[in-house]
Amino acid sequence: MEHKRKLFLFLKMALDRAQIPIEVRGEMPRAKPDNAELEEREQRKQEWIKFRKENLITQEKFADLLGIGRRTIQMVEKARISPYPKTLRKFAALKAKYSQGAAWS
Repeated sequence: MEHKRKLFLFLKMALDRAQIPIEVRGEMPRAKPDNAELEEREQRKQEWIKFRKENLITQEKFADLLGIGRRTIQMVEKARISPYPKTLRKFAALKAKYSQGAAWS
């Protein structure tokens, strides 16, 4: 436990020197998202929800199609997180596939 505290203090000192704002939850520092990141998350949230609703896809099925967990879908649709680039590429491929008239199975 002591090594976690030392690591936390070291990271906090490094971030302070770099003047990067952080928010602390528990003992782990995380960078606060800037306004551009928050806007991007909100746009992605709307895009994913719209896509799922238009195509009558549940969060569970959508997660399976993207190869991620349902909880990740929930967090993206609440604008809490940004998915990995790999997941974004899979989503773009799904949108393209659907726009060509592919049926979901």
